[in-house]
Amino acid sequence: MTDTLYDRAPGETSDGNEGGKPSGVLIYTIGLLGAVILTATSFWAANTPVLWGPGVALGLAVLHGQPQRRHDAASRLDEPAHAALTGC
Repeated sequence: MTDTLYDRAPGETSDGNEGGKPSGVLIYTIGLLGAVILTATSFWAANTPVLWGPGVALGLAVLHGQPQRRHDAASRLDEPAHAALTGC
């Protein structure tokens, strides 16, 4: 029987190389660059008229599609009980 000693850290390959894996700094830098690009793009898009026209129409359509709630004195008293029973 052969006694094999495993003197390696978790994730370390047998030859001591990382096997071509990107370093943590590279992954962090790529993620940071992606976040900066997406943030800059969102600020640019918010200042263009391309989104505002369709966005207003879509917002009104969403608000129109929501069910209307009626409030009167009796329903206001029952709202906490209804919320407790239904989880809403």
